Amino acid sequence: MYSIAVLSSSNIILTMIKDMLQGFADIYSFKEPEEFIDFIDNNETDLLILERTIGKYSARSILEGKEGLPPTLLLVADKYIPEQDGDFFSFILRKPFQKEELREVVSYLIFKQTKSEDNNKAILVVDDSKIARDIAKSTISIMGYNTLEASNGKEALEILKKLPMTSLPLLVLTDQEMPEMNGIELAKSIRENENICSIPVIMATSLYDNIALKNEAFTAGVNEFIPKPFEEQQLQNTVKKILETDNSKNINKKILLIDDSNSRRRAMASVLKSVGFNIITTNNAQQFIQLIEDNTFDLCLIDFILAETSGTKLIEEVRTKLNIECPIIIYTAFDNIHAKKKLREIYEAGANDYLLAPFEIEELVFKVRTWLNHYNLLIEYKNKEKLLIESTTYDLLTGVLNRFNILKRGEEYFSLCIRKNFPLAVLYMDIDYFKNVNDTYGHNIGDLVLKKFAKTIDSNIRKEDVFGRLGGEEFLAVLPFADKKSALIVAEKLRKSVENIDFEEVEGLKITVSIGLSTISPGIKTFDKMITEADKMLYKAKETGRNKVVYQ
Repeated sequence: MYSIAVLSSSNIILTMIKDMLQGFADIYSFKEPEEFIDFIDNNETDLLILERTIGKYSARSILEGKEGLPPTLLLVADKYIPEQDGDFFSFILRKPFQKEELREVVSYLIFKQTKSEDNNKAILVVDDSKIARDIAKSTISIMGYNTLEASNGKEALEILKKLPMTSLPLLVLTDQEMPEMNGIELAKSIRENENICSIPVIMATSLYDNIALKNEAFTAGVNEFIPKPFEEQQLQNTVKKILETDNSKNINKKILLIDDSNSRRRAMASVLKSVGFNIITTNNAQQFIQLIEDNTFDLCLIDFILAETSGTKLIEEVRTKLNIECPIIIYTAFDNIHAKKKLREIYEAGANDYLLAPFEIEELVFKVRTWLNHYNLLIEYKNKEKLLIESTTYDLLTGVLNRFNILKRGEEYFSLCIRKNFPLAVLYMDIDYFKNVNDTYGHNIGDLVLKKFAKTIDSNIRKEDVFGRLGGEEFLAVLPFADKKSALIVAEKLRKSVENIDFEEVEGLKITVSIGLSTISPGIKTFDKMITEADKMLYKAKETGRNKVVYQ
């Protein structure tokens, strides 16, 4: 049984979570942050569940700085607007939620931490023929797995229900034609039971080439098919495909799947979990949108036909309204996508690929891996592109605009303000006696002064203003829509903020700044002329005592 610690100031929430997760995990409920922290410091837990606010504390402030925490689930209000919580918490779930939704997320988060590599667990063999069972058991034993056996689906289901969660079989190998409960009925029953729904199911059938039967079995929750009578090598390969795939490349890949067929959805989830992917599923379009809004996923799998909406409409919403770029694979039964028009609709909506059910495990895993690799390359390219843009746009030391870009932005604002007859002001700044700082304290402290100066100015100008470094200790701020009076107020604010910079690294170090101010006037026809005038005013400020603002 798993262990989960829950922190909420609401008795209703605590009781609801305990009821929803009954039989799945041991729940430890807390209303006070101190008791909650004390518990997780002294006990091993598989998951933490917290509301976003607990009294006067935020969930983030309670956990910030704690090391070695298990996965964390943040519960938020329906009107929640994600900020940085998605980078801090493992997952975000909006209230109100249903029992199935909570269990799905909890299972997903715990699965991430507890992927089992124990090959001594058993495989359940289900067949009404003892000879067939013995052959399967012998083949599986050669691979190093233990076996359980049942003579029909009903008996197998009873065995699964009685076993504790830590002792469930790795997979179920079942015949199709059996008395009392056949293989398809068994698969469906497994998928409908929340405690055993993730167990992979392999079906052995003499009707291996029957597409209609495969579709029915796939919808019921069967993961893979093998022909009957099966060959030893064929069974071993199929088991290896599910249980012994190299999962190292799949770690931390997060997939979101929507399908309103519980059995099929859980079957696909069990396949992807078995090869190491982190997957969460939902049967509700609104919940799907909320999950993808609040959390980051690497890929989405969408059923083509949904009760509430169509898969193509859902894709369009994800692409156009949410601007989500991760790969999307849509899947459907073969009969539902026979026309080229349907394929065109899928691609035009924004899908990257499609699958026709029933599909084999290799096909599903191959397409998922392929598109995840594409997405990784895209992210890597965008990150490099961002770094390149930043390195050519911003000053490497201070992080503000470099000389080329501050002058370029200034030219753009100047043209706009001249064309629209708007005011414009320029502040030319120079740190007073900066050479003395370098000579006295060294260039490392000089760099520190430049960084803190730039950060101080950048945080005190208006949102519409632009600020950059011209070189050395000289900086330029461009103030669009600011006349001389308002620009002077801004300049004085900046001057005083520089006086108050605290250099805790160097005792007694203080700096000041001289500022030259110029505005658009009849004699100024170019932006270069504005800068020249501001530079003249800066020179006057330095000549007349420094640490002041001088304007034309």
